[in-house]
Amino acid sequence: MRRLIRWLLLLALPFAVLMGGVAWIDPFNYFDAASPVPLETRKANLRHSGAVMPYYTLAWKMIEYRRRPVADIIIGDSRLTRFDAELVSRITGRELYNFGVPGGNTPSLFKTFWYADSLVELKTVYLQTGFRNWSAAQDYDIWEGPAWSTGSVIHYLTDRDVLGKAWLDARAYWGTVRPEGIAADQWETVMRNERAVLENYTPSARFAEELRRVAARCNERRINLVVIDLPVHNEVHAIERELGREEAIAEYKALMRSAGTYYDLSGPSAITADRAEYIDALHTSKDLLDGVIREIWQGPLVNGTADIRLTKR
Repeated sequence: MRRLIRWLLLLALPFAVLMGGVAWIDPFNYFDAASPVPLETRKANLRHSGAVMPYYTLAWKMIEYRRRPVADIIIGDSRLTRFDAELVSRITGRELYNFGVPGGNTPSLFKTFWYADSLVELKTVYLQTGFRNWSAAQDYDIWEGPAWSTGSVIHYLTDRDVLGKAWLDARAYWGTVRPEGIAADQWETVMRNERAVLENYTPSARFAEELRRVAARCNERRINLVVIDLPVHNEVHAIERELGREEAIAEYKALMRSAGTYYDLSGPSAITADRAEYIDALHTSKDLLDGVIREIWQGPLVNGTADIRLTKR
């Protein structure tokens, strides 16, 4: 029996070491305790590469938000990376949590809403989205992996992706690994991908039904629901016109207006023409985005339209 126990202990030792290493580094700040790797390094590694950003960012934000839920949230995709939630908070006097996720899509937008709704009595929910996000081809899952790994201590300590992040954090702090930068051909790559998305665009009936469910929940709970379409460069609008997507875009915008208040700054407008104000055709500079924030939350709105729906309290 002693030999069996000794053999089992030796067999378990590598797993115990790995789990202990994950707990020690705590790559997603699950334990919110001292770690040998500074918080800034662990957060910087959320953007290590495009392949891991959706998982890493979602895992971090699920844990962070669960620890301290906020009643006002904005949910969206990578276009919220440079979104200054603190600027909005200074204007409104209310804290806003930025649940933007690089690689985020419409399914993750809905899942994030229901996750937040389960944790706190929401007051205002901003859904940052865009026409491209409502194509049936965008119906894929990025949520379940992070949700599983952050759902319990055992899951967290044994998940392969969490272990990978811990190893990345260790190499970033004690080695020479750094997050990837923006590729020299970023603009061209984004435009190729965008053309493919628009060529294959088919409206998703499931997304429309899910949006109606979210809107009904907000109406039931008296949550102020706001949809925001951020600017995209005119080169994207040129492809939309070339492919004859005007009718589909009009139908999409009617759907957004049916859900709640809808701010449409997607363009074309005076702020969608200058390449210098964009990282790529879908992502604005922080300065331009700060200007958009002021237009929406301070006014006046000069580069878009607003369909305002007041929520009864």
